[in-house]
Amino acid sequence: MILVLPSFPEKLRIVAKIEELFSHLDAGVEDLHRSKAKLKRYRQAVLKAAVEGKLTEGVAQGAPGCRAWRGIGRKDMTRT
Repeated sequence: MILVLPSFPEKLRIVAKIEELFSHLDAGVEDLHRSKAKLKRYRQAVLKAAVEGKLTEGVAQGAPGCRAWRGIGRKDMTRT
């Protein structure tokens, strides 16, 4: 079995490409961490608004935008 190895300049190009791809991967991982932190803050804000009753203020006051939800049941919202 004959194994042909790439030339030294070709090895350098391969290493450079791998390093470039790892840089893109690292940037993607950082983006995911930032998105995860933003999502955590968003969830906390929604939970706080729910506990304070701000999510249902319009329902109690009969806001027009809330009427659209009257015909929608739990099964409709969980459908995938």
